[in-house]
Amino acid sequence: VLVVGSIALDTIKTPIEEHADLLGGSASYASVAASFFDSVNLVGVVGDDFPKEHLELFKSRKIDTEGLQQVPGKTFRWSGEYMWDLNTRETRSVELNVFESFTPTLPEIASAAVSFAMSVSAAVSVFTTGFSVFSPIIAPISVSAVKPSSRFAA
Repeated sequence: VLVVGSIALDTIKTPIEEHADLLGGSASYASVAASFFDSVNLVGVVGDDFPKEHLELFKSRKIDTEGLQQVPGKTFRWSGEYMWDLNTRETRSVELNVFESFTPTLPEIASAAVSFAMSVSAAVSVFTTGFSVFSPIIAPISVSAVKPSSRFAA
C-alpha cells in the first residue's frame, strides 16, 4: 500500500485535559491502520522537530519510511478542542510549516496494489489522477479508502 499525505503533530484539548505533540495526520493514521493488513510505503514530510518516538512507531509497524522526508523547519501542526460529546470539535490552529512546500518523491517500489493519497494540496492531488508520478509503480489503483484484500474478507 502506498500512502501519501500529511504527517502532523497535533495538540488535542478535551473537557478533561490537553496533550501536545501527538502523532497526527491522515497519512500517519492510514499507514498504521493499513500496516495490520499489508506492507506500507509512507510518503510525506516532517520537520527536524518530529519526535523520534513517532518514527519508532512507524518502524515497529514495519512501515517503509524511505519516502518520508525530514527537512529543516517545523512539522505541520494542528490544534483542536473537543467538546463534552466528543463528536463536536473546533479547530484552534493550523500551521502548515514544512508541509506547505512539500513535493512528494516516490521511492522505487516494485509494485503497489493500492495507493491512498489524501487530499492535502494541489501538488499531492496529482497522485489520484494517474499522472506520470505513478510511472515507477506497476498497475496502481487509486482508492478513497484502504480496503483489506480478499483474504481478510468475511
